[in-house]
Amino acid sequence: MGKNWHQVVQDENKEVLVAYITSYCGACKELEPILDELAKTVHEDMIIATFNGDANEAEGLVRPKGFPAIVFYPKDKKEGIVYTGASREFTDLMTWLEEKSPTYNPAYASMSAFGDTVEEL
Repeated sequence: MGKNWHQVVQDENKEVLVAYITSYCGACKELEPILDELAKTVHEDMIIATFNGDANEAEGLVRPKGFPAIVFYPKDKKEGIVYTGASREFTDLMTWLEEKSPTYNPAYASMSAFGDTVEEL
């Protein structure tokens, strides 16, 4: 795993939200069902993914300072935008994604059958 991080994150045709997690992190485990719900609201050009930081390495990845770390990679800003909000609740992440993504519209996406799974990188 981790070998496709660069391929997925740097794809200029996709927007990617990555949650960097570890297996020993309680907050990471709490984030998993929230990411599952968030994945149900995305359109076909957006990927919600996790990257296990204690089991993977990826060339070009700057390691997060803490876990979980949530980073959004828009099509036009592949260095990423780090989520700095205090809350990792579904509505807060959805609102943040609406602010950062030029194409994310949960009202539209929730009526479609585009995304509904979280990818592992």
